[in-house]
Amino acid sequence: MSIRPRRVGLRAGAAAVATAVVFAGSILTTAGTALADQPVAAASAASAAATSGVLKSGEKLEGGQEVESANGTFTLRMQTDGNLVLLNDKGEVKFHTGTAPNEGAVATMQTDGNFTVTKNGKALFHTGTTGTGVNMHIQNDGNLTVRTPDGKVLWALSDVNQSKAELRTGQALKGGEERRSFNGKNTLRMQTDGNLVLINDAGKVLFHTGTAPNEGAVATMQTDGNLTVTKNGKALFHTGTTGKNVTLHVQDDGNLTLRTPDGKVLWALSDVNQSKAELRTGQALKGGEERKSFNGKNTLRMQTDGNLVLTNAAGKVLWHTATAPNAGAVATMQADGNLTVTKNGKALFHTGTKGKNVTLHVQDDENLTLRTPDGKVLWARR
Repeated sequence: MSIRPRRVGLRAGAAAVATAVVFAGSILTTAGTALADQPVAAASAASAAATSGVLKSGEKLEGGQEVESANGTFTLRMQTDGNLVLLNDKGEVKFHTGTAPNEGAVATMQTDGNFTVTKNGKALFHTGTTGTGVNMHIQNDGNLTVRTPDGKVLWALSDVNQSKAELRTGQALKGGEERRSFNGKNTLRMQTDGNLVLINDAGKVLFHTGTAPNEGAVATMQTDGNLTVTKNGKALFHTGTTGKNVTLHVQDDGNLTLRTPDGKVLWALSDVNQSKAELRTGQALKGGEERKSFNGKNTLRMQTDGNLVLTNAAGKVLWHTATAPNAGAVATMQADGNLTVTKNGKALFHTGTKGKNVTLHVQDDENLTLRTPDGKVLWARR
């Protein structure tokens, strides 16, 4: 596409756009391009005036600065919150780097050909491109392209499929279906056993709903704004969120967020302290200590009388080890994968399981499960 050669100064944008959809800490990259904490090539210290629709090699956008397409229809703005956003003339967000909140971040067309958003020298977003004299073009058709001086396209926004990293209102994941972060490193998969699991590219489980075994369960981004895992209409897990047109985002940083169209975060995995719902390898519960499910309704408590008891929000006993009276007994998630209740070295209860790095999960659906790091269930209370 032809870019007008007229020179215009980078103009400061108004306050950060309220409609910007942001993925906190997310990083968009081209397919197959990995982003490590790599050195960021030195860029021009000054933000020189930019050709209309072009951010030239060595130029940068600081918070509040922007570049418009030649026809004035599209604006690439570096928001003060650290998110780089492409807007149309109606104020609608067409693309964003998902790098907020990072106040002070800068977007730079580096001299090495890489277009980046950085803060304090750390790359939050990059296109992974290389070359001499490479420029970022804000096109009249709303596309963003990184091009060489002879016009070769090294990266294009049109090649980025944002929907693959999102579960939108009314959409569902059935057993075996998934969503994947833009960088391909994090996968949210609805397993056939009914567990919704977030896994990184090393196969490590970052999060799971603990809803197995429930073959046939479905994860749904409901129209009321609630993310649920259900089976036959019964909720096994939910985020308890409400709103219109809420979307679940699988982020490059390993986070999951539920957001409204204006970018408001209703729920974030990073706010969920999973350790409170788990007893991990080597950990123990002494008398009076407990673990609680994510939704806060189910509590596994090591009673002072030596009984390990699971109760719901109404105080109903759902399960227990029947190991009372044994004051001083301890529940331990052993290194060999066996969950035990012992007193003075004598086993009062055990699951008889074996494995490395096994974890006990207190689930929202009133179940208890022992799982391996890859999500395999070794034991369940029901």
